[in-house]
Amino acid sequence: MKIKIASTIRIRQSWLDEVIAFVPGVVFEVVRTKELITTHYRPEWSSQYGNFADVRRIVNATDVYARVYIMSHGQLRRLGITNHLALYDNADRDGILDTYISLDTKLDARAKANGFNSNFAWLIVHELTHGREQNIGREYLAVDGDRTHEWEAQGRLKELWATTSLIEVLKAKVAYLIAMLKSISMPDTLFHPVQFKPLMISQVYGIASSRYPRTGRHIGTDYAIPIGTPLYAPWAGKVTTSGTTATLGNFCHYEYTFNGQKWEERWCHLNAVPKLGAYKRGDRVAISGNTGQSTGPHLHREKWIDDVRIDLITKLNWANLTVDPENIIWNSQL
Repeated sequence: MKIKIASTIRIRQSWLDEVIAFVPGVVFEVVRTKELITTHYRPEWSSQYGNFADVRRIVNATDVYARVYIMSHGQLRRLGITNHLALYDNADRDGILDTYISLDTKLDARAKANGFNSNFAWLIVHELTHGREQNIGREYLAVDGDRTHEWEAQGRLKELWATTSLIEVLKAKVAYLIAMLKSISMPDTLFHPVQFKPLMISQVYGIASSRYPRTGRHIGTDYAIPIGTPLYAPWAGKVTTSGTTATLGNFCHYEYTFNGQKWEERWCHLNAVPKLGAYKRGDRVAISGNTGQSTGPHLHREKWIDDVRIDLITKLNWANLTVDPENIIWNSQL
């Protein structure tokens, strides 16, 4: 396991040795940098966050397990980041864990409680555990929740890292590759817009809900996915409408004809407004987000017969105008 670090501060050999003693086979490459990452404001979380495009550019490595950017705790605060010490990102789906970390001079109580002698070793293992948990399907979407923070709060972070075997990680990667191969080798089937694994539906189609006065039911399907997840065209078609509203957030309508039937999908709460125009099956159309009236990061996806006709929909006809995307499309792929 190779980890490349670009750091604005000096990294002590004793810090590296502490990680090496605990994570067998880890190899570090450390370079110094004077460049600070930029930040961007996440309105859905009302906070500043580091720009992971800068992390990938500054660390500049493709043959590693993780790219790590390190700065001082003071530099993090001067960037306006006040709600976390470190953060990781897998949104680019290149198989490399990207993380930025800030180091304080005083040993954090959480590091001490988990048996670490340095904040460096604690945060490195913390972020590596986040990445490994996500790789085996336990991060964000797991039925048992975020084990990294839960076990760390119990002083068991080292135990969690040791418990999650490499075999589990490899099995998860093989399963993901098989699923991807299956999806691209079936050109006559519709492509699932959400390729994030495991696929978790957080609110099913047709469930009774007072939040939808026109239908009394949820006429879409909600997929719980991290912000920044790519969304793909299910079939050759076009984005006919896109924009932003207070309720839908950034949204788009995607129209295509499949097996002689015209369909129109509406995707809501996107990270940005998609471009209008034509797309091929499997092209990236949009990026998931948490905009509008959203209960958390997810894609709300509706599938309509012919056109999106909110103006016509009632509690009596909703099932005649809309369909459950999962029942129509994916039985042959999942």
